[in-house]
Amino acid sequence: MQKLGNPERREIADFFGHYKTKSARKNINPNWVEIDTVVTIDFTRLIRLPGSLNVKPDSARPCAIISGP
Repeated sequence: MQKLGNPERREIADFFGHYKTKSARKNINPNWVEIDTVVTIDFTRLIRLPGSLNVKPDSARPCAIISGP
């Protein structure tokens, strides 16, 4: 695991900035999209972290904690 600083977080946000959210169909704004400060080299694990982006071919959305019944 690695903690990222602001320049690295900005680079990730800029990279994913052209993806669209699935529900609102609005462009993700790199100025406010939240990127996890902790990432792993395992991308399948990364997309499950709350606040990280679940990226699909035509959309991306932030992951969230889903509480059970």
